[in-house]
Amino acid sequence: MVSRYKDFEIHVYSDSVYTYNSADNITSYFKVYVDNDKHYPTNIKYGIKIFKNDDLISSAIICESGSITGIFDKSFIIKNDALFICCSNMIYCLNVPDLDFKWKCELDHDTCLEIYAFQEDFIIHGELQISRVTEDATLKWQYNRNDIPRFSDSNSCLQIANGFIKISNVEGYEIVLDEKGKEVSNLQAKRS
Repeated sequence: MVSRYKDFEIHVYSDSVYTYNSADNITSYFKVYVDNDKHYPTNIKYGIKIFKNDDLISSAIICESGSITGIFDKSFIIKNDALFICCSNMIYCLNVPDLDFKWKCELDHDTCLEIYAFQEDFIIHGELQISRVTEDATLKWQYNRNDIPRFSDSNSCLQIANGFIKISNVEGYEIVLDEKGKEVSNLQAKRS
């Protein structure tokens, strides 16, 4: 995925062939962020490159273990000189353009799928949870359900409009949350 922000062109992509601490990597990065505390293999590797006037000015790779997702339109967002990106069950925040690490936090037990701007904060659509978090990683609320709809036909099932968060799927299941994470509507499709 390629995004433009100010005078920068930002490339975000999966780099599945990258191996931490290997001299044989096809691509090298200025900065490497890996969670060594988990003692699991890093199977999610997202590369980020920032260009200005076609010159590479910064690059980083994020390496995480856990559930694998791809890079989609809503996998990351750039706001106030920071890149916020979903990677496994974490959200990472890196400065733009130097890609220095600011913070990371776990916002789902399984996988963070999408990130949306919401008022002054962000809504994170996870596998098991919907979360509202501030730009400095303060968790405002989480909505937990085992039946949160997931993507269908490569399309997002989460929409934000008029201060409400609507989660739905092709079978007709729909949940509407207010800005405080309270359920204001829950419609379940009738089963035949």
